[in-house]
Amino acid sequence: MDKVIGGQDVLVIEFEILSEEKGLQCDFEYWQDKWLFHFGTTLPYTRQIHEVIQQWTTFFGDEEIVLHAFLRAGHYGAKSYACLDCILRSWRDAVIRTIEDVYDREIAERY
Repeated sequence: MDKVIGGQDVLVIEFEILSEEKGLQCDFEYWQDKWLFHFGTTLPYTRQIHEVIQQWTTFFGDEEIVLHAFLRAGHYGAKSYACLDCILRSWRDAVIRTIEDVYDREIAERY
């Protein structure tokens, strides 16, 4: 069972602390705007999706990587979270940790 302090999940509290320390954007409206821009209104941006995006931002330590995944998903014509998650998982599995690693991989894939 998850621990709860003052009505908030401990993991959410820990994420907010880590986000502040790293200077990461964790505002719901910020990510919702990105979501609507790239995926439209077909699939609503939910708290569950928001929490997973926050986990990815914390994992990579850089929101730019997650934003680039939004661009890649849009490039593929994706209209769902599944494609975004697949892109991020593939980068994680390939031990990609910085936006420069992402760019290097994209260049290598072209040649």
